[in-house]
Amino acid sequence: MKHPYFDKTHGVVLSKSIIPCVYYLSFCPKKLYFTMSFKVHFAKIIFFKACFIWLYPLVSSAQMSVSFPTNRAVFQRNNENFAFVNIMGNYTQSLDKIEARLTPIEDGQGIATDWALVQENLKAGYFAGKIKGQGGWYKMEIRGVKNNVVVETATVDKVGVGEVFIAVGQSNAQGIADSGANGATDDRVNTVNFFNYDGTVPENLNFVQLSQNVDIAPHGTGPWCYGELGDKLVKRLNVPVVFFNAAFLTVSVINWRESAERQPTFNFVLDIGGRFEYMFNLPYSNLRNTLNYYGALLGVRSLLWIQGETDNSPNRLSADVYAANLQTVVDISRKDFDNNLTWMVARTSLTYQTPSNPEIIGGQNKVITKAGNNVFGGPFTDNLQIPRADNVHFKNISPDNMGLSLLAENWDNFLDDNFFQNSKPVLAKSIVEPEISCDADNLSVLKIPNTFSNSEWSNGSKDSQISVEKGIYSVALKDSQGNKYLSPSVNTNLIYPQTKPIITSDKSLEFCTDGTNKIELSANATGVKSYVWSTGETTQNISVGNSSEYSVSSKNDFGCVSELSEKVLVKANPVPLQPKIT
Repeated sequence: MKHPYFDKTHGVVLSKSIIPCVYYLSFCPKKLYFTMSFKVHFAKIIFFKACFIWLYPLVSSAQMSVSFPTNRAVFQRNNENFAFVNIMGNYTQSLDKIEARLTPIEDGQGIATDWALVQENLKAGYFAGKIKGQGGWYKMEIRGVKNNVVVETATVDKVGVGEVFIAVGQSNAQGIADSGANGATDDRVNTVNFFNYDGTVPENLNFVQLSQNVDIAPHGTGPWCYGELGDKLVKRLNVPVVFFNAAFLTVSVINWRESAERQPTFNFVLDIGGRFEYMFNLPYSNLRNTLNYYGALLGVRSLLWIQGETDNSPNRLSADVYAANLQTVVDISRKDFDNNLTWMVARTSLTYQTPSNPEIIGGQNKVITKAGNNVFGGPFTDNLQIPRADNVHFKNISPDNMGLSLLAENWDNFLDDNFFQNSKPVLAKSIVEPEISCDADNLSVLKIPNTFSNSEWSNGSKDSQISVEKGIYSVALKDSQGNKYLSPSVNTNLIYPQTKPIITSDKSLEFCTDGTNKIELSANATGVKSYVWSTGETTQNISVGNSSEYSVSSKNDFGCVSELSEKVLVKANPVPLQPKIT
């Protein structure tokens, strides 16, 4: 039905009597997507169109390029304080091996490593591998070696082994504009700076410091409490952190559950005279896509959930209903990403004129205390910064009234040693290398394991195996859960023998024979597994006694055949008949 406040040309005007907020909305028929800004009490709802610009920075020297990790990427460490740092890139000149090492950016911010092997027996113009690093903030150096001589180098200025967090919930998780939020002061606190409007997570690996005017991908408004929380964590843990934010304003735990189940879900706060449906499978799609992309590439320590205000009012959920909805979201998130995904759930319910609700807090505690649930209790927030400026949202107002600072402090108190010792971090997925070979027609064959349910090659094929001409090819890979896997780009020009064989002989190519004399032809090439002569023979050397043209091609370990050698002409002249004297 038509909403009484909706004008198709000019948008919607919400009066102060309806809700003391400004909602920015973009409309499709009977569907709603919105974000919120608490600046004034009424405003037109206007359509926003998001524009993203992102790059894949290549850190390069000479002809070597490093496509991953990008600058400031932070890999989730395990509970023994180390992680494997995935490394991937390309080269153009002949190399024997790729090595890398980690050097702390500042003394005391990690443990330096020796040069470690990334990959040897290089092929197809790429390198892909990993090195082990302890918790810390590093410069990564990469070098290409040929005949024990370093011939190419590259550097990634900042790479971390530390902690990865994803905020989730509603407004006190997402953040509100103009709330006095402080950016991080420590360089080791990171995020990706973009804000989406449609639930998608673009492949953006441009990490930045979580500073004052930075949003937290994919849907966090400003640094909120996470800049200050990040400073506290890196000071205490002495490792870098990266934050993502998949929270969503005004939603209920019911919206999270219904969208996780891929059902239509409607906003309860704005459900006044009409039904406002969330578009794009929001709010849950932001969480799923963040886990499947950033979580898969970097790993995840925990989700940080703060959600309960809308469930207190207007919904008035019971403890059992809240717990059932939240537990379903927890279970689906693990099904969609990893069974070991850790959650930390804040105890929160205070909203506008509705006081703290024991039913909502009880529902949160039911999920926290469920045996074997890998859900940790977070801060109780209903007694923080009372009263609040708008009766619900935290705000840094003055030096003696710093609500966001209090929120950061309380999150930090619960992210304690017990949590880091007993939570189950999910580590980054490994790089997938394609199998490479040549077929009977000497086409390049690239194959990835058929365990990946979603694959798309750069030539448009969605098969697990492609046969292609010479060129550069890459593949986008996802597993059955939708998790992103890295795979290097392959230059099939480089899998073929780069030179054609040269034929030599042990005697002159022209000789006399009575049928028993022969000469030996030898094929000479480097990096060769076998040869194919024009006679059909496959040995390096052949004996010939007949006049003919001979040529040979070589075949390498990939089964790829070289160009034919230059032909050689053998002249086997018959021995003249013995003269008779008469």
